[in-house]
Amino acid sequence: MASWTTRRRASTHALPVLSNQEDDAAARWKELSPWNALLWPFQIITYARLSFCLIYCIVSAVAIVVLASLALLGVLLVPTSIAWFICQLFCRCGLGGDLPRFHYPWSILHRALRTFLAWDCWLHNTMASPDAQIIIQYDGYDSSRSAQQRGPQFVTRLKRDDWTPAHCFQIVMYLTTVRLGLSVLVYLWLSLMKDVFCFVQAAFAIWFLAPQANDQQDYIWGGDVSCRAHPFGCVGSAAIELYLVVILRTLLVRTMCWCTRYFCCESVILLNAGGL
Repeated sequence: MASWTTRRRASTHALPVLSNQEDDAAARWKELSPWNALLWPFQIITYARLSFCLIYCIVSAVAIVVLASLALLGVLLVPTSIAWFICQLFCRCGLGGDLPRFHYPWSILHRALRTFLAWDCWLHNTMASPDAQIIIQYDGYDSSRSAQQRGPQFVTRLKRDDWTPAHCFQIVMYLTTVRLGLSVLVYLWLSLMKDVFCFVQAAFAIWFLAPQANDQQDYIWGGDVSCRAHPFGCVGSAAIELYLVVILRTLLVRTMCWCTRYFCCESVILLNAGGL
């Protein structure tokens, strides 16, 4: 069985090494091509990323509910922890032992958060490229022939069990702020897609079904704008919305995957001890 050793980087919070595909600027610009602004309703990647974002939002909502329940449980456990500390204090002081240390049951929060992070990493792996996959469980051994031939390699894995209250607080902030903000961006993306479909439907009705009909576009900074009175303005705003859909389609998924790797994972280098 091949023996592997694991060495951490200088900082375990360093950003994971991204794949060549993700670091390739040409690949990013190709996805943001103006042609995709017209073709995105017919591309499979649009609906794959839409499904990913919807599942991401659902998981975020479930996480907030679970965290609220754990917060209530944590408040209820405070009196129990204090009572247990007082009992140990009297028992040990009466027997002449050392003073006990106050201990709060962080293990409950730790287990709940770690289970969620494992699911978050699994969801990440459904969209990430092969080079950016996260190793959710790694036991330190790999007897496969391909593993023996790989040699030293950087991998991204779920953070280890040596958690602290500060680390738990960081994960809680990630679940309640970062993921919530990304969910709001998903809602804006869906709103843009809805506006585009409504504009196409209205344009089809005006040009083919009811030439005398009129369509109004609403803007946040003003009143309604008639498409017949301002045809170029309406077409221009629709073109901007089309391209914004493509931009958000790319940036949302990349940002979600990046946040998962940054908050939930660590980058390590695996060395084949037999080849050293």
